Amino acid sequence: MIAGIRKVWQGRSLAERLILVLLVCSSLGNIALLSHQVSEDVRQYDEALRRQAVEDIETLVPAVGDQALIGDYTAIQQIADRFAGHANVILVRWIDARGKEVLAAEGPPPSGLPAPVRTWLGLAEVEESRPVAIGGRQYGTLTVRLSPAALERRLWSAVVGDAVILLLAWLGQVGLTLVVLRRSLASLIDLDSAVRRIETGDLSQRLTPNGSPEVRRLIGAFNDMSEALESANRRILGSLRKEEAAHRELTRFSEILTHHLQEPVRQLISFSQILERGDGDDHTCLTFIREGAARLKSLLADIELYLALSHLPGPESVESVVEAIRAAMSELAPAIEATGAEIILERPLPDVWLDRRRLTLLFKELICNAMEYRRAATPPRIHVAAQPLGGFVRFSVDDNGIGIESRYLDRIFGVFNRLHTREEHPGNGIGLAMVRKIVLAAGGEIGVKSAPGQGSAFFFTLPASQEAVALE
Repeated sequence: MIAGIRKVWQGRSLAERLILVLLVCSSLGNIALLSHQVSEDVRQYDEALRRQAVEDIETLVPAVGDQALIGDYTAIQQIADRFAGHANVILVRWIDARGKEVLAAEGPPPSGLPAPVRTWLGLAEVEESRPVAIGGRQYGTLTVRLSPAALERRLWSAVVGDAVILLLAWLGQVGLTLVVLRRSLASLIDLDSAVRRIETGDLSQRLTPNGSPEVRRLIGAFNDMSEALESANRRILGSLRKEEAAHRELTRFSEILTHHLQEPVRQLISFSQILERGDGDDHTCLTFIREGAARLKSLLADIELYLALSHLPGPESVESVVEAIRAAMSELAPAIEATGAEIILERPLPDVWLDRRRLTLLFKELICNAMEYRRAATPPRIHVAAQPLGGFVRFSVDDNGIGIESRYLDRIFGVFNRLHTREEHPGNGIGLAMVRKIVLAAGGEIGVKSAPGQGSAFFFTLPASQEAVALE
């Protein structure tokens, strides 16, 4: 039975549980209150009936004693008949000294309540007896019996009235509680619906805090949880997109890498075979073998550097752009001197959130690219400028080189993409790909504007320091 009750209880909703508990507790409370009131009324009515019996017998004894002295039993009968008509009195009996009933007067039979009701009320008949003695001589015993019927009817009326009042109060309490529960549970029902929608993947659920302070706090916690879930989901989706993009890039990179590595490897194999057969000039073969090995070494070094960009530690503090450009110029000093390049830094160049190694490599590749694709007999002129842009700094690196045709602007940032032969411009075609990878990994954007014979303008954005944001 207990297991059945527990199963039914567990299958009920919160509202049904609250209402059931309210009904049971309020009903038990009202029953206890009514029972206590009835018990108190029964005690008072019983005391009142006993007092009346004592008062009646003490009034009756002297009156009967005077008549017993002269032996006027007719008068005694009349007195008994009058008392038998008093309220609650149902019997007046006179027993003489020999124990013989001399006379008795009975009052009207009580029109009582149903037996179960009388039993529940618990009032009983009260009987009082007193001896009638005058001058030391006992003439008999007088007995008065009182019925609680009238008091029972009065008590029952009071019980019914109290029960009606308690019932009305109970109904009002239940009704008011149901209204409060309904208003309070409305927010909980909305919360339950929102949770179910979150389970289906809709993480945009937010609720307006309503109801009691506890419910408002619960809704506030739900909103915080929903916002945290949505934020975490965005981060996860962003990470997945980055992983997918990285996977696609790695797949394409491996395909391109395989193709480009085959060229120097084939060159090494071919001239090694020629040298082995003795079919060609030894010096020429060795020269081509050295060139192929150098080409392969250069490719592997650039590939190693390109892949290492993904594993370098992130920035821990802001970095000086000016110092990074100076470090790049120091590494390129021989080429700068050989080409007569002029590098102009337009101040200020704000600090950015990027580690020194990536920042130096970025400007090194852009400067190197400008010097490599310079116009014949014209010293390279490279201009670096910056301006704050929201939480970023927008840099521009302009040169006076040979420029790029518009149809190739989207290709130059690809890995191993070349627009010229190796004889015209040596290199592996991976420098601008590294620049793009650095900028995108930092959360920035990169692009280029150019036209043949008019130079090129590379522009990109990097996360700004607080000082750079304040300067905007």
